[in-house]
Formats: sequence, C-alpha cells, structure tokens
Amino acid sequence: MENKIMETFVLVLLLAGFASAATGAALQVTGHTVVPSTIYPGTTGQLQVTVDNSGTDTAGGVSVYYTTPTASSTVYAGDIAQGATATVSIPFSVPSDYGSGIMTIYLNIYYDASSTAGSSNSKNTPVTIPLEISQHQSLTVNTVSVSPVAVTPGDTFRARLLLVNTGGTTNNIIISSADNSSFTLSGTTQQSVGSISAGANRTVEVAIDTSSSTASGKYSVPLTVSYQDSLQNTLTQTTYVGPETVYDSSAQFKVTLVPTSPVEVGSETAFDLTLENLGGSSSPAYVDINSSSVFTPIGSTRVFFDPIAPGEKSTQKVTIGVGATTTAGYYSLPLTINGNGKGYTQNIGITVDATPELTATADTSPSTGAVTVTIANIGNSAIRSVYVSTASTKELRVSGTTDKFIGTLNVDDFATVSETVSLQQGVSPGKYSLPINITFKDTTNARHTLIKNVDVQASAASPAGSATATGTAGFSGRNRSTGLFGLGDLPLYAGALLLIVLAFFGYKRWKGEKVDIKIPFIGAKKADEKRK
Repeated sequence: MENKIMETFVLVLLLAGFASAATGAALQVTGHTVVPSTIYPGTTGQLQVTVDNSGTDTAGGVSVYYTTPTASSTVYAGDIAQGATATVSIPFSVPSDYGSGIMTIYLNIYYDASSTAGSSNSKNTPVTIPLEISQHQSLTVNTVSVSPVAVTPGDTFRARLLLVNTGGTTNNIIISSADNSSFTLSGTTQQSVGSISAGANRTVEVAIDTSSSTASGKYSVPLTVSYQDSLQNTLTQTTYVGPETVYDSSAQFKVTLVPTSPVEVGSETAFDLTLENLGGSSSPAYVDINSSSVFTPIGSTRVFFDPIAPGEKSTQKVTIGVGATTTAGYYSLPLTINGNGKGYTQNIGITVDATPELTATADTSPSTGAVTVTIANIGNSAIRSVYVSTASTKELRVSGTTDKFIGTLNVDDFATVSETVSLQQGVSPGKYSLPINITFKDTTNARHTLIKNVDVQASAASPAGSATATGTAGFSGRNRSTGLFGLGDLPLYAGALLLIVLAFFGYKRWKGEKVDIKIPFIGAKKADEKRK
C-alpha cells in the first residue's frame, strides 16, 4: 500500500514538472513531512510542503490553495527566487469518525512566472498529497484467571485471557512470548487467535512455562499480541498476565502440625501432620521430625507422602513424646520438608501444658476439734500464689481465720494448715465433709480454682477455738521443721539438762565439797602406766 502511495506521489510530481518545463519560473513540490508522524482519527497536524523553483525566473506572489476533508483555505508564501526552495505549512484535522486508511489533501500553487517587468504570466501547479491515517490500538487483553496461582521454577500454569475489539479492524491476531522473558508459551513460539470483529470479544487460554532459573517472587507475565489493521499494517502491543507467584522449589509445600489432644508434660501425643502442595506440579515428599530437648518422635522419624497434586493436601498421623522434666510453656519443633530434590527446615510452635494436680487430706483430733489439712502438689509443674480458704457448712462450724496464703508449691511439695472445727447446733457426732477452696497460678500465669473436700470426724466434745496455720511449702515432700534453728524440741531438752548440771555443781560448791570429775580420753591408760 505504501509503495502505491509513493508511486502516485512521484507521478504527480512528474506531471507538475512537465507542466512547468517552459521558460520562466517553474514551481514544483519536491517533498513533504507530516507532524506528528503518526496520525489517528480525531487528531490535528501540520503538512509541511517543500516547494522548489526550478525555472529561470523568480516566482512572484506564490499562494498555496489547499483543500482537506474539514476545510479549504489559502497560505501566502511570497516570492521564490530562481533555484530557491520554500517550505509551506498546511494545517489539517482528521475527523473523529474517519476510519483508518488514506486521507487526501489537495494543493494548487498559484504564482506569476513572467520574466518581463510589467507583464503577467500566471501559472498554477496542482498537487495531491495522500496522508496515512493509522488506527488506534483497538484490542484490549485482560486476565480472567491463572491456575495455579503459584508455581515453582520449571512449572507450567494456564491463563485465561479476554480479548476485546473496542472498535476497528483486528485481523490475524497472534500471541507470542515476549523477548528476554523468564516465561514462554508452552510447546510453541506463538498461538494464533484469528480475527475479532469490532465490538466483539473472545476468550483464549494459553499455557505458560516458567524458566528453571526464575527467581522467587510475584510476576506480571509479559506477552506480545500482534494483529493487522484495515491497511494491513501490523500493530504490536504488550499485555501482562497475572499476577503469578513463583516459589522456590524448597517452599513448594506448606506444612502444619496439629495435636489431636492437649500436649501434656511427660505424655505421648498424637499429631496430624499435613502437607499442602502450593506448586504447579504433582510431587512426592517426606518430612523428617527432628528430636529436641523437649520433643522425641515415637516410631519412625521420617514420614513419607505419596505424590500430592497441585492445590491438594495429604495428612499422616505421628506420635511425639514430651520430656517428663519439661515445664509448661511454648516450644519449637523443627521439621525438615523434602520435595523436588530440595529440603528446608521449618519450626512448628507447640504449646505444652502441665495440668496442675493437687490433693488435700485431713487429720482430725476429735478431743480438741483441730483439723490439720495437708495440701500436696502432685502435678507436673510448680504452682504459685497458692491461697487456701475454708468456710462453715450446715454441719460444721469453722472458727477463727479461714483464709491462708501459702505461696509457692514446687512439684512434690506440700503445706499444712490447721483449722478448729466444731459441730453446728443440733448436729450429731460423725464424719462430715469440709470443702477446701484452693486458688493458684500455673507457669503460664493462668489462675485456677479447685475445691477439695476432706472428711472430718467431729464429736460432741470438740470445742471451738482459733484457727492456726502450720508449715509452708515442703522440701520436696518433707515438711519444714519448727522450733529453734529449725531443730524442733531438741534445744528445749538440751537446755533443761544444762540447768540440772549447773544446779548440781552449785550445790556441791555451797556445801564445800570437792568435786572431782574424770573425763576419759584416748591415751589415758598409757599415762597411768608411766607414772607407776
């Protein structure tokens, strides 16, 4: 089409040259340019025409009359001397409803070619200049969906695209891979779509391969779309598909580990180990359960999974033991996931509980009404802020202070509290239940409240009196001693004996009697023999 336009333009120039071959001034159009270089419907521009005087005289009063599809007017160029060149600018506009193709501008150059003063020799040079009107890009491409939304390097994903012709001619549409891209059409270099008429649309599915060297990240994948307009010009545009996420091969699987029951200190707990394939291809995998100071896998430490399809999950049961000396808290269990020939380690957070367990027993003295309650920590962790309280019941009356603060009870420690209990008015002697209210905090700072009922043997002779507390947290099961320096009643007996001895010596001295005290010692026998 462009060759035909140029041939027509050259023919017009030749005709203009032949028409002005006579002596005197001779004007001809030797070239033109268009600003802007690409013209679309609904735009304006300038046609810059080069006029050359190839005659023997000056062309006087040069005027260029032009006609465009939207206007007709005249541009005055003045005189053009023999052998000189002038440039004339012709403004034009393209109607917005003008289709792509050729728009013609008609010129007629009027001038005086006479070489004799006082005479006139009017001439004109008609010129027709064709302008190419280009078509706006009338094809839009949008991503409908991508599946899967995440792949690993070397995987393939599929994209559904919606192609819409917004108005114009779109023939021989071809989709191809963009240059220098990590993404290429799968199994082909280009995919033909055909033609889409104005206002119509078409859905197309393309398969796209990711390069094995593609870095991890989220991508808008470039594709090149080309088509021909009404002038059979090939228009090319770049469209972007996605977003598509590329994972490193080692991160293809998502792992979760969920206990089927609370995880207790010193227990064996079953877990659901689940792998989810986030990649774009089916793949087998295995998981190594790594031992730690807290957790020990029971049975095999390696768990195998059959091939898992993209987007699917697979679950296996595993049993993990928790160390008996572990305290309650939050711990990490390292798992190593292996798939596609690569492995990576992920730490799974697990909450370990140590359910508090307390016992309460009572010793009763029916004659005095004293009830000694022993509270022992037989659980798996220490407890703190231990607070004990009692209250009267309809059978038993608790006298004196009923609230006791104990403090901390370590594992296997105990504490005792004493209460004075008597029968309520009209209640017969016998064995009755006395509730003991115990509150405390565990190692996670959670507050607990327990109610322990102890049996109390009450008689009619039990007096009422004040309540006292004896003992605190024991020494790993041994209640702390009382008395001077923690030695119980021993210092009392020793003091009494010392007073008796001092009284004896004092009495002898008062009577004037000599007191001879012999203290045997090692080597005394040998000393006696030497004196003899």
